[in-house]
Amino acid sequence: MELDDIVSVSGLSGLYKLIAQKSDGVVIQSLETKETKFASSRLHKLSTLKGIGIYLENDDQIELFDVFKEMMKQEVMNPPVDVKSNTEEKVRSYFKTIITLYDPEKVHFSDIRKVILWYQVLKAQNLII
Repeated sequence: MELDDIVSVSGLSGLYKLIAQKSDGVVIQSLETKETKFASSRLHKLSTLKGIGIYLENDDQIELFDVFKEMMKQEVMNPPVDVKSNTEEKVRSYFKTIITLYDPEKVHFSDIRKVILWYQVLKAQNLII
């Protein structure tokens, strides 16, 4: 899996593939709908998945790629929870089984939801091998 070209865009839901860069923004393609659009650098902030990490209790970080690998490794015995229909407590409990040392004070519930949703999108697109 190559996370260099997969981005999260502020103000837009979902994940996008980086298609081209321009002086005033980027051209991106939705991984889910395949819709291509322009994202202005004045309006949106891009974050590559490769550059995202999860805070650990020891003030260290784990790369998102490693979180996805662990989710995949545990998927048969411990499938991802449905973040839309489960409580925050159940979602955090699931995430704790994946990353036992994650820092619950620094990693917000919305962050955990995104990680689980992103994993499901990447898996549906066969980008996690």
